[in-house]
Amino acid sequence: MATTHDILGNTDAALAAYIISGNAGTSADVVTAKASLKKIPPVTICRSTNSVPIDADPYSGNEMVTVAIIIRCMGIDEQAVNNETGAPRQSASERISNTWALFRLTDGDNGESLAKAISAAAQAAGLEWTALNVEVKATTAGFEERADGWTDVKHLEILVAPSIIPD
Repeated sequence: MATTHDILGNTDAALAAYIISGNAGTSADVVTAKASLKKIPPVTICRSTNSVPIDADPYSGNEMVTVAIIIRCMGIDEQAVNNETGAPRQSASERISNTWALFRLTDGDNGESLAKAISAAAQAAGLEWTALNVEVKATTAGFEERADGWTDVKHLEILVAPSIIPD
């Protein structure tokens, strides 16, 4: 494994690996932000938007990364009968529930257990990357009228080290 300093890209890849390892999707429909263009729903997109060095240790390489896990699902099925039975809603609800359940792993007071689980999946996928802590900040949802779809988003902050840190 080679160390890379693309902390945002590695965080996206780490989260995709974690979601896939938790059986909430496959490599075909759980992707990094850079691989998400023109993906047809249902799709889960792991998108790190920014990172900042830690004030107490600005030269360590550790950074606080802001992340959005975006789940896009179709709101209307091409088959009218499926819309009448509620299939699009059921499919979206199942995907969202399975994904969000993976981010409920906590120690009660902190996100170290979740960080360890994400790190294990990332390292199993070949990334030199470690999450030190994870904080779930918010969950939002919306409807995309142009795309006839739903978008649900889990917002996270992850303290990341751009290397493998043993337990």
